[in-house]
Amino acid sequence: MADLITALLKIENLNVDLNSSQGTISAVNDLSFSVYPRETICIAGESGAGKTMTILAILGLLPSNLVQCSGKILYRGQDLLTLPPLERRKLCGKEIGVVFQDPTNALNPVMKIGDQISELYLLDKKMSKNEAMQASLEILFRVGIPQPQRIVKQYPFQLSGGMQQRVLIAMAISRNPALLIADEPTTELDATLQAQIVELLFDLQDEMGLTMLWVTHDLSLAARISDRTLILYAGKAMEVAPTEVLLESPHHPYTKGLLACMPQFAMQYSHKLMPIKGMAQAACSKTQCVFYPRCDVSKPCCRLAQPPMKTIADQHQAACWMHTNQVG
Repeated sequence: MADLITALLKIENLNVDLNSSQGTISAVNDLSFSVYPRETICIAGESGAGKTMTILAILGLLPSNLVQCSGKILYRGQDLLTLPPLERRKLCGKEIGVVFQDPTNALNPVMKIGDQISELYLLDKKMSKNEAMQASLEILFRVGIPQPQRIVKQYPFQLSGGMQQRVLIAMAISRNPALLIADEPTTELDATLQAQIVELLFDLQDEMGLTMLWVTHDLSLAARISDRTLILYAGKAMEVAPTEVLLESPHHPYTKGLLACMPQFAMQYSHKLMPIKGMAQAACSKTQCVFYPRCDVSKPCCRLAQPPMKTIADQHQAACWMHTNQVG
């Protein structure tokens, strides 16, 4: 079915190389995936898997130690990597909204909330300052902030973490984007606020017809929110499938390892919690399978080359030299 629909966002052979004290490292390696209109897709994996670096590449916000960013990032068919920086910022600012993990760092600490939101409305130069402030009040109310007349006069430090995140969401949807990127937006919040923010984002998705790209390390969250899930490890795609299929029939040893670490899945399959041995790779190897040093079922051939993504079933692909159907 997906093949009949034009992707809103299509990543083709994306590579992000960074300079480090160990030399050049591949933070993202030959990554390809698509996001379709009104779909919710999760990018999941451990810390350092390349999730946030992928998002920064899409937004054109890669760090100063960048060596190269190559491949294609197609938004509505237009390659963002070929656009002049100013044109790319304008397109991303209007078409792509983003909610970052830490609202404290994302919000300007020396600007009042109302001024920060109004600034976005004024970018289109279709509103007066008074109209922009009125629109700011309305968008704050829309994301569930009570007494927005009071909030617009306050600075970020005067708000709770949950309120700051709602302000970020308000800013992200203020220009009616088609794509909303959420980079672990609930990590800094307690369980009650996490549930509220997830519910808010999905209410907005239904209301606005948003396409959503989530970044998370929590597969239990992916199980609740996403249509498809992409598993990353050391900058490389390990597996992608409809989320329900991925959780019920994982094929890559890394996906199985992630599930075996989670209490709810351990209970479901009646086994003990099983940590993945070893430490996460800092960056992707260009030769052997990146998961080889931590894999319990590896073979000598796994050291010779990176396995390609192979189709397992409809919309289900995995990058492994062998495939099994059991979790754990």
